[in-house]
Amino acid sequence: MPLGGGLVLVGSTVAGADGASGEDAGIATAMNNASMQIGSAIGLAALVSLGASHAAVLEDAGLDPMTADARGYALSFAIAAGVTGAGALLGFFGITRRIPARPDEPDVRAVREPVELER
Repeated sequence: MPLGGGLVLVGSTVAGADGASGEDAGIATAMNNASMQIGSAIGLAALVSLGASHAAVLEDAGLDPMTADARGYALSFAIAAGVTGAGALLGFFGITRRIPARPDEPDVRAVREPVELER
């Protein structure tokens, strides 16, 4: 978890605030952080719910409670691993290089001219 979080946090923060102007960078970063927190909570709740319901079905089928719980959580871990693998493949193959609109113009963001203040 710490290794994956460290690898994802910086890239997702940069991607979330990439197109925002200077005035909107704070709200873009806040929305990125909020979506990561809420997404993690919803994902964990869904995995625990799936594992517990699978364990309940196995227990109703006659399996002892410890084995049913272990198999339920094994299902949750397998689903989490599958989603993580799919996300890794999507990230790996979905990364593309930005190409400027016109080849003769560099891909540069507009910069404001410095304003001299009167003293």
